[in-house]
Order: sequence, then C-alpha cells, then structure tokens
Amino acid sequence: CPCGAAITGERQKGHNYYRCTRKKGPCKEPYTREELLDQQITNAIQKVALPETGYNVMLASLEKEEKGSRQSLRVAQATLLAPLQETQAQLDRLLDLHIQGIITQQEYVAKKERLLNQKIALEEKLTKINKGGNLWLEPMREFLKAARHADQTASDKNLAAKRELLKKIGSNFCLK
Repeated sequence: CPCGAAITGERQKGHNYYRCTRKKGPCKEPYTREELLDQQITNAIQKVALPETGYNVMLASLEKEEKGSRQSLRVAQATLLAPLQETQAQLDRLLDLHIQGIITQQEYVAKKERLLNQKIALEEKLTKINKGGNLWLEPMREFLKAARHADQTASDKNLAAKRELLKKIGSNFCLK
C-alpha cells in the first residue's frame, strides 16, 4: 500500500477484495477486487517475460555462442599447453645436466628458478582460462529459463504462483 502498511484480503458478496490494513494510520486507498489485482500482477510480470519464440531464438544464439566459445577455449588451451610442456622438458634436461656434472649448482639453481617461474605463470594462465572460459553461459541460460517461466506464469490463473514470481522480480509494489 502507498502508506507502507500491509494488505489484507476479504471475501464479500462472492468476490475477493484486497485493502490496506491501516495499521500505520488512515489510508485513502479503496478496496481492490482480486481480478483487478491479478491484472496488475500479470502486467508487471509481462514486462520481464520472454515469449516462446524469443526464448527459442535466444537459446539457439546462446548455444551457437557456446560452441564458438568452446572452440576458442580449446585453441587457447592448446597455445598454452605446448609452451608448458616445453618448459617441463627444459627442467628435465636441466636436471640431467646437473646430475651429469655438466653445469654447476649455481647455474642449475638460477636456471631452475627462471624455468619454474615460467612454468607457474603458464599454469596460472591455463587455470584462468579453464575457470573463466564459459562462466557466463550458464547464468545466461538460467536467466532465459526464468524469463520464459515468467511468460508462462503470466498466462496462468494461479495467483499464488504469480505472487511468488512477483517477489523475485521486484519490490515495493502498490495496490491500486
């Protein structure tokens, strides 16, 4: 209610009416029939609803994007795996040279530190690519499903389901 008080429902003459409880003082808002309230709720839901045709088009576009993203993710992984494997091979050869006595302890430690830092940097990049590659796709898919569900709920006659959805999509709605 505009005055900030809660709303209560009453059944009169075979119809459900909603009104302000007036717990915060006098209120000039009149009674509202359930049918009118249902229409207001439906209008609010339809503002965020996604019809089936739009849902299908956007879902197809998302799947196309996901395929392209997966391909570019594999390419990015491959470009990092080759240098990572080469760095590991260099570390192995360096250890062999040290074991054979061809290089000194100081040369071994200095070169090993540089190669380990390089390996760690490559592994961090690879981890970042693996974790961040397609993270946005699943939330987008869930958003599309929710918008599609809103369209279905708006056309439904279940006022309780509409009320629950309305709680998710907004706040501070007024009884008019």
